[in-house]
Amino acid sequence: MTTLNEVLSVTEFAYNNSINRSTRLSPFEVVTGYQLRKPIDLLTISIGDCPNASAVAQHLYELHAHIRRQIAISNNNYKSIVDSHKRLQELAIRDDVMVECVQRGSH
Repeated sequence: MTTLNEVLSVTEFAYNNSINRSTRLSPFEVVTGYQLRKPIDLLTISIGDCPNASAVAQHLYELHAHIRRQIAISNNNYKSIVDSHKRLQELAIRDDVMVECVQRGSH
């Protein structure tokens, strides 16, 4: 029988390792700048693999700039799809239209 803590930890791992369609990165990679290590990856860790702080900061800066570009591209793609389904409606003189009037504040 599994406990709630076991289920939540597996769920958190799965979510942090899932790839986002817009950014093409996992949430963990967006925040930390590197891919989430899986249990098999932990066997290959060596002490000499640690970069200095400025290299990590530069990597995160470049990664977040890339993510902003990916999100902008994704938003533009969604916008073009939605815009392609819009119909322009031409109105002529004497056409009936419905107008909603909203009173803003009291003067």
